[in-house]
Amino acid sequence: MLRKCDWLCVLSLVVLLCCYELHAGDNKTDDLSKMQGKWKAVETIDSGKPVGREVETNFTITQKKMQIAEGKEAVLEFTLSLDASKKPKQIDMTLKGFTMLGIYELQGDMLRICIGPSEKERPLEFVSKVGDNRRLVTLKRIKTDK
Repeated sequence: MLRKCDWLCVLSLVVLLCCYELHAGDNKTDDLSKMQGKWKAVETIDSGKPVGREVETNFTITQKKMQIAEGKEAVLEFTLSLDASKKPKQIDMTLKGFTMLGIYELQGDMLRICIGPSEKERPLEFVSKVGDNRRLVTLKRIKTDK
């Protein structure tokens, strides 16, 4: 039979585990809320080759949507899904039923996303090499006056 002290230890452990699970679940929402706003592509590497920019490419993240615009024209809109519990953190970008698997890194006003070439292959590192069909995009937050 467990003594009163043993029950308190077990109860404390259960409470700690519950708090940890609640906090771990918040990472997904927390990163998504930190990503909200407008971003500018400062570097894009596609299959190991830098992509030149004749027109400025901007990204707008609102709720679970990412809109990509070249100049003032919206080009694509993806639905986002994040998993911040993975190492590296994972991002899924869905467009018309097709999901691109990727990883992301959010550090202050900089966001890096590396996307693989298919629905089955997720990059494991932030690199794009010749022939791998991966795209590595570095974004910088556009500061807005409030």
